[in-house]
Amino acid sequence: MVIVVVVLFQTTPAFAICQSLILQQDSTICPGTSVTLSINTVNPVSVAWSTGETTVSILVTPGQSTTYYVTVDDGVEVCTDSVTLTLAATYSASNPVAICQGQSYTLPDGQVVSTAGTYVTTVTASNGCDSVITTVLTIKPTYAVNNPISRCQGQSYPLPDGQVVSTAGTYVTTVTASNGCDSVITTVLTIKPTYAV
Repeated sequence: MVIVVVVLFQTTPAFAICQSLILQQDSTICPGTSVTLSINTVNPVSVAWSTGETTVSILVTPGQSTTYYVTVDDGVEVCTDSVTLTLAATYSASNPVAICQGQSYTLPDGQVVSTAGTYVTTVTASNGCDSVITTVLTIKPTYAVNNPISRCQGQSYPLPDGQVVSTAGTYVTTVTASNGCDSVITTVLTIKPTYAV
């Protein structure tokens, strides 16, 4: 008796689970972003994610750049795949600003302010993620000074801006103070008469 044994090799599994097992690709995301990760089959025998979950899809919100692994048994073979989610850089900047009283300042988001204080602005950086700019606004004072002056007839007086006057009157002069802001000096010039005896 001759017994013929035929061995059949299956060269291609019913489901090529080891290739592109996870539908999502490696990507860079902004901090706080949630991503759904899914495998490319709906009826596996078992699924085991590195997060401990066992469903075909999971929702993740990584707090740092993370590689997620999944092991899937499709009944033919057991394969493992991974995907890496990289967190994009975010920026936090301090922006100290000093302006003179009566002036205003435009914050990075376009808001115009003129009151001293701390302003936190969130803007979109070039990488598409939020960046936080903290502006500390300081108001420098301006000064108003009254400057009464008396001179004898025939004398003159140099004003703070260098102008020389000899006529009685009120002269308002604007000068730059040491803090870089304008100060207003009001000079009231009185001319005292002279007498010939």
